[in-house]
Amino acid sequence: MPDTVFQAVTDTVPREDRDLETQVFAGFGADRFRTALTRACKASGVPAISPHDLRHRRATLWHLNGVPVVEAAAWLGHSPTEHLKTYAHATLVDRREINLPKLLERDRAVRTRVRTLA
Repeated sequence: MPDTVFQAVTDTVPREDRDLETQVFAGFGADRFRTALTRACKASGVPAISPHDLRHRRATLWHLNGVPVVEAAAWLGHSPTEHLKTYAHATLVDRREINLPKLLERDRAVRTRVRTLA
């Protein structure tokens, strides 16, 4: 999350008034979010999408942009295998092409290279 967004959210309630058991945006639940999203899509003239569609789109973009499988899976609460079965279809013609050990090894090499450059 960008720092500016995080700061804007934390500024909504003073630190001394925060309750970890309550919602950040009181009264804004899943149904209201779906309704707002549907209205925004309609007003923009684009097909209606759901929160799940947004999650799927973001995960697919992570995969297409080379985010390491282990990292993306952890962000989504998936195992690496589940992540690949669900989101790798965007680049694979046949799911039998998924070679989990090879992809995980590629991820390790990328992370090692990035640490070495830092």
